[in-house]
Amino acid sequence: MEAQIRNYEISLSRLSYHAAALHVVLAGRRLQRLLKANFHPTEPRVPRHNTGGGQWTKIGGSYRLPSGARVIRVGGEAHLFKLRPGMLDEGDDSPGSKDFQEIPIVRPRDASDRHSIVRSIPMAPFVGKPAGTLPRKLEAIGAPAWLREYYPHIDAYTQGPKSLSELQAGAQSSRPGYDIHHIVEKTPALDEGFPKSLVNGPDNLVSIPRFKHWEITGWYARKFESSDHMSPRETLSLRPWDERYQFGLYALRKFQVMK
Repeated sequence: MEAQIRNYEISLSRLSYHAAALHVVLAGRRLQRLLKANFHPTEPRVPRHNTGGGQWTKIGGSYRLPSGARVIRVGGEAHLFKLRPGMLDEGDDSPGSKDFQEIPIVRPRDASDRHSIVRSIPMAPFVGKPAGTLPRKLEAIGAPAWLREYYPHIDAYTQGPKSLSELQAGAQSSRPGYDIHHIVEKTPALDEGFPKSLVNGPDNLVSIPRFKHWEITGWYARKFESSDHMSPRETLSLRPWDERYQFGLYALRKFQVMK
């Protein structure tokens, strides 16, 4: 009887050994297939209920993101953002091949670093949608708590263009996420002798999203080859008020602040 029990134990041990060996072989074959597909564990998956849902994607490799898609990472985890038609970068109608700046879980100490991260978030797909749409999306993908202080700025940026009268009416009070913007730039106008009553008058003041304000201010200082390497600010120097004012309205339309 003891010999028979011993034989059963040996048989069970052999079966366990073969089962473990088979498991290792199958795992090796799965890994081999993933390596052939250029798999990387940090690559994002196409979201469920989308074409190719659940499939791994690869930036610049054998797999491509869906046309118009971009990737944003929160704490190292990748998520896809699908851009609406017309929201691609100029001349870029191919599948996405770049990441947005990663949103770290720990709040960056430097304000300029925080601003850079927030402004890299793909806001364009949410322009014109109800307030809170993008913040809810960010919460859904695990956005860190420090980002919430910028939700008013994000909401303001995605509210879409408004009429001139609406922008002027908004300048009568301060609002989170918005700045008071001078249609005719304040400092150059005062430096060139225009009266304060005109420069700071209600017709010249509008309330615009803070991020748009920064974009317009930076654009005024940028030198363009098409303008003999002069900036818009330099080009407007010594020009009359009406010409400056019309140019300021053009800038508001160019940056999709005004209808």
